[in-house]
Amino acid sequence: MDTQSNSLQNKVDTLESTIKKLLIHCETVQNSNKELMLERSELLNKNEKVRTQIEGMVERLKSAESS
Repeated sequence: MDTQSNSLQNKVDTLESTIKKLLIHCETVQNSNKELMLERSELLNKNEKVRTQIEGMVERLKSAESS
């Protein structure tokens, strides 16, 4: 019975260790995801700014062409 108890305790310890590792990995992935979402947001903002600048240039070129 003592052997079974030790075996069970070892399995529980292993499971606990695995869960801790998974929680750390999950936290790392979540932090990485937050960073990627922030980077994506910044890139979308830059893209919109450049789009606006290009549209302005096109409008100025059309105006110059019409004059």
